[in-house]
Amino acid sequence: MTARTPSGPTEEFPAEEFRTATEEFRAARDFLLAHREDYATAYEGFSWPRPTRFNWALDRFDRIAEDNDRTAPHLVEEDGRRTAM
Repeated sequence: MTARTPSGPTEEFPAEEFRTATEEFRAARDFLLAHREDYATAYEGFSWPRPTRFNWALDRFDRIAEDNDRTAPHLVEEDGRRTAM
């Protein structure tokens, strides 16, 4: 069984590391949004963050969901039926 990165700070995974990884991805997203009409700048200036430890579900999507009561995933079938999860 593979060890899972915790969803919050621990002695092994300090808070600074969690904030940094999440902030790095947000900064990368913000950079691309700021330069979405300037391909040359976006291409030259963008690089993917490479945090030491990162789990998309826990470190990115859980942060988006904090204090957010809205339904996130919606399953839409081919026939148009929708299920909010």
